[in-house]
Amino acid sequence: MKIFFLVLPIILAMAPIIGIVANETTDREIHLTLDDCLFVKYPVPQKGIVCSNYERALRLSEKLSNSTMHKCSWDPFVVIGDYKGEKIFIACASVGTGSGLLFTELFVAGAKYIVRYGSDDVKMPPESDAYLVKIVDEADNLYGFNLQSGVPPEEWGQSVKASPEIVKALISTAESKKLIMR
Repeated sequence: MKIFFLVLPIILAMAPIIGIVANETTDREIHLTLDDCLFVKYPVPQKGIVCSNYERALRLSEKLSNSTMHKCSWDPFVVIGDYKGEKIFIACASVGTGSGLLFTELFVAGAKYIVRYGSDDVKMPPESDAYLVKIVDEADNLYGFNLQSGVPPEEWGQSVKASPEIVKALISTAESKKLIMR
């Protein structure tokens, strides 16, 4: 698995690029409606960025114009607005099973392309990592989310791969900005 750290300029530069790619990593359908959702009870744009860090999501949302913030009592929020003439959303999804539920609800509400933006929780990264880019192209060990989502036990723990097109676009953007990749 390749892991690169995403930095803010790359994420914001990706908003227009994401429109040319599709995530076809799963053939599972979601059989929910907005009425079934707990967090996201309104339509969202097809493209967005999700952070687990509340302050990071707020900082990103400040880059949007004509924005509207949607909050709920469980703390996640979604800001919908314009970035470089395109409607996108910025969402905050805390760590844990609730995060997986929020992602599911964002797809129910109309999202098609989501970039998860955050740190890799390194307490004191070395100065040499200041311009390091990491892209996570696969997630696994999603037992809690699968359990809470009603996924059959024989499917628990399977890998979920990122869209190869999005990974390629992120790498290309990082290279064009002369950022370090490992």
